[in-house]
Amino acid sequence: MSSLRRKWISDPAFKLFKKVLPPLSATEREAMEAGSVWWDGELFSGKPNFKTLHQYPKPVLTAEEQSFMDNELETLLAMLDDNKIVKEDRDLPKRFGTI
Repeated sequence: MSSLRRKWISDPAFKLFKKVLPPLSATEREAMEAGSVWWDGELFSGKPNFKTLHQYPKPVLTAEEQSFMDNELETLLAMLDDNKIVKEDRDLPKRFGTI
């Protein structure tokens, strides 16, 4: 029975939707290929099981990621004046050169 359903219903429906739906963006494709919603699925369920979160291993940055955090990101943060951005100008600087 399932082969008949697939031949006469599922396959034709899939072909029709494939023609009328827009192509997936790279982000959408990555999300679908990930195969899991990880902790987000628990969180959006409305009743997250925090034991599930605690069972995941602690994430670790790669050497390249840690280097970026320690160097480029720290340099950028040192160049920004949070008080001026948030309290005074209430906006980001118009040009990077004005920081």
